[in-house]
Amino acid sequence: MMQIVLSIVPFIIIMFFFFIKKIKINNFDNLVFWGIISLLLATIFNALIDNFFPHLNFLYRFGDSWSQLWAFLVIYGVVEEGAKYLALKFSKPKTKNQIFINMLYIALIFTIFENFSYLSNTNYFWQLALFRILAPFHLVFAVVMAYFLTKAYDNPSKSLIYNGLALGIPIIVHGFYDYFLKDFKVYNLNFFLILILGILSYGLIFRKVLKLSNDDEVEKPKKMMVILKNCFNVLFILFYIVTFRRA
Repeated sequence: MMQIVLSIVPFIIIMFFFFIKKIKINNFDNLVFWGIISLLLATIFNALIDNFFPHLNFLYRFGDSWSQLWAFLVIYGVVEEGAKYLALKFSKPKTKNQIFINMLYIALIFTIFENFSYLSNTNYFWQLALFRILAPFHLVFAVVMAYFLTKAYDNPSKSLIYNGLALGIPIIVHGFYDYFLKDFKVYNLNFFLILILGILSYGLIFRKVLKLSNDDEVEKPKKMMVILKNCFNVLFILFYIVTFRRA
């Protein structure tokens, strides 16, 4: 139960930001669904890497510095950011508001499940929980991705360039971020460093939320589709909790 509670803390904080701004979140279950789809896509991509590029996992663990960096860029950067990017595209946002909100929710759902998986398999539970709560970098990558996608929305003639930046920059930053953390021992984390990173991260997200308007109209999905998505969401959540509790 404690893993679940601590895993959703970033979600509660972001929801508080939306509450302050009085932003209504339409079709919450639909956004949860696309967040889960991003997780499934990341799982599929990882399975493809394991089957077709097994040497990447070897380099990830035993390669030299440059080899490890390339492995981190692919295993974490390409896989996770690529999965979130595709999930956002599949969600078909129609306005700049929807681009940001959909992207942030997809990253939030991804973060919740990733937090739970990490906290279910660690000997440094509280230290890791603190780090995962105070340094929500999946959400920062989401803000960066959404920024360039909104630029693509405003500049259709440069859409390809901005979409490339929306995917490329988070991939590179994410890969380097995880690479530099690989030897960063959780039990030696500097509390004030985490606190500063957390304040900057949440501050960036809050600043973006404050700029949102509240006038988007979201097309209501068919009732049967809502039921199916809700069933899928519940089944996936139960499956994930049971799987990592047994791990």
